[in-house]
Amino acid sequence: MSHRHAVVWVDHAQAHVLFIDAEDVEKAIVEAAGNPHVHHKRGTIGPGKAEEDQPYYHGIARALADAQEILITGPGQAKLALFKHMLHHDPAVAQRVLGLETVDHPTDGQLAMHARQYFRAKDRMLGDFPGAGPGSTGMAEEAAPGKPKKTSKSHAAESKRAPNHRPS
Repeated sequence: MSHRHAVVWVDHAQAHVLFIDAEDVEKAIVEAAGNPHVHHKRGTIGPGKAEEDQPYYHGIARALADAQEILITGPGQAKLALFKHMLHHDPAVAQRVLGLETVDHPTDGQLAMHARQYFRAKDRMLGDFPGAGPGSTGMAEEAAPGKPKKTSKSHAAESKRAPNHRPS
């Protein structure tokens, strides 16, 4: 089943990938292989950090391959590491990422609700939703028979001053 929106919550050990539409949520979990511990170890030579788990990030990118719009969330640096991985190795998936957000440890239900609100707001801003057109607010607008729909005018269009005029 192909979904338009996907949200992924990712840390260095596990990724929860949720595919969302208006009525349905499908979930996939991608687990990191090996030790996800990436913190600096005392007494080591060099940076002391484990290498980023490239197969783990590639598995997440593969899981997101069919989504048209993607939101990446998580509590730490893994979300940025995932996005950087996708930019380098999976650019077709990376170009569909709309945002990265810091989110602690939500339940899958909380994550789905947050993603729905995020994508609804993003769709309104981009004018990418059913019924969108010039002057449309995205809400169901009903006009009386024989009367045209009202469209809102911007503040600048209603202003009598020139757009770049500053009062002294």
